[in-house]
Amino acid sequence: MNLLFASANEHKLGEYRELLSPSGIRVHSAQRFKPQATIESGETFTENAIIKATTLGEHSKKPTFADDSGLVIPLFPHVAGVHSSRYAISNGGFPKVFSVMHAELGSDVVPAFFECVIAYHDSSSNVTRTFCGRVDGHVTFPARGKDGFGYDAIFIPLGYAETFAELGATIKRLISHRARACSIFSDYMKALGA
Repeated sequence: MNLLFASANEHKLGEYRELLSPSGIRVHSAQRFKPQATIESGETFTENAIIKATTLGEHSKKPTFADDSGLVIPLFPHVAGVHSSRYAISNGGFPKVFSVMHAELGSDVVPAFFECVIAYHDSSSNVTRTFCGRVDGHVTFPARGKDGFGYDAIFIPLGYAETFAELGATIKRLISHRARACSIFSDYMKALGA
């Protein structure tokens, strides 16, 4: 089964290729379809994932999936959340955003979770489905580790003592929010006969 991935993020593209290949799903970049820029106007990860998947799916007429994900800090809903990427960019990008967050949160350890929603869209059958994965833990400062991207260097998953950036790609692919959403998504695709 061939699927287009509605993202220009090379880190995510690589992760999805590795996560979905055992299920026989080949993930392709959407760049050759030159889709129009998608405005992520949703108020939730689910809404944004659907916007991206359906926009590219209708444009390409190919089975498409997209994700929206981010770091959620329930005690500080204005920090990161559904606007995780924009929050980082508006505060100087990575790693500069970490010092801004630390000052705003006022603590070295704050409960948090990563959430990922995958939206799948098939324009030929007009089907859209979503699949959610979540990993609980906490943010910690200062940032630690080099093997990761985004907020990985400040997030410690529940049951571990290291950040995602310290744990490395192998462990992250087993326990991350993206891995958990992918597991449910893969089961769905298998049921379709992918």
